[in-house]
Amino acid sequence: MRRAVDSRDIPQDPPYQGHDVVYEHRTRIQVFGAEHRQDALALADLGVDHLGFCPAEDRILAAQQASLSVEDAKALLSELPEHVHSVLVFASPDPDLVREVAQSVRPDYVQICWEVDTIGPAREARLRADLGGIKVIKEIGVSGPDSREAALSAARRYENAADILILDPQGDAAYIGATGRTHDWSVSRAISRTMRLPCILAGGLGSDNVEAALQVVNPWGVDSFSRTNRPDGRKDLGETRAFVEAVRRFDEARRRRGLRRPSGSSMSAESE
Repeated sequence: MRRAVDSRDIPQDPPYQGHDVVYEHRTRIQVFGAEHRQDALALADLGVDHLGFCPAEDRILAAQQASLSVEDAKALLSELPEHVHSVLVFASPDPDLVREVAQSVRPDYVQICWEVDTIGPAREARLRADLGGIKVIKEIGVSGPDSREAALSAARRYENAADILILDPQGDAAYIGATGRTHDWSVSRAISRTMRLPCILAGGLGSDNVEAALQVVNPWGVDSFSRTNRPDGRKDLGETRAFVEAVRRFDEARRRRGLRRPSGSSMSAESE
């Protein structure tokens, strides 16, 4: 069973209602690289909303970072507090693998980070339908100003194949993300303003730059991996704490100002 938590400690957020209303919700914080049990539980206690894990069955990612077998993932996820959402990330473009692992582990989300059109939106939509309520986070590659139109086009193509978009640079690997590099945040701002799906901002985010990124993009969530890692691959809990505190400072400042999103979007999403 998941660890019991005092419901008074869990902020109760109203639905995320779109660009034309005051944002009342907390920015969702997603952190990957939580394969070690002590790290995962500590990150949950720090206030991280989404914890990301690499399954050992995904050979592309498991060759480069810590990973969990299906059985180990099931055991670890069973210990997470109920307010923490689990995410399994996949770089191998194999829908059968994603279905098999996800249906065994039963995470809250799967995150698809293979190159955008490797299998196409129709097959990814079928995969989402097959997952039986497990939500899909779709990676969209972003970089400089010249990537704006391609990224917007990709985001639109996958609107019906995902529940959330994550906007992240692509490096030299055959998948998106894990570069430790930032990108032109105006590109992500344009996507976040345009799409009806909630968007997570990713790419080189740490405690020293996440508030600036939030000011520019004002996304539904933010993601950190490389900048909250220690050299040995474990999570840097001090940096993660500072990262969480920086996001919450932004949330409080936004609440006080009554910051509004630019008008012109029909984006909506239910709170988790």
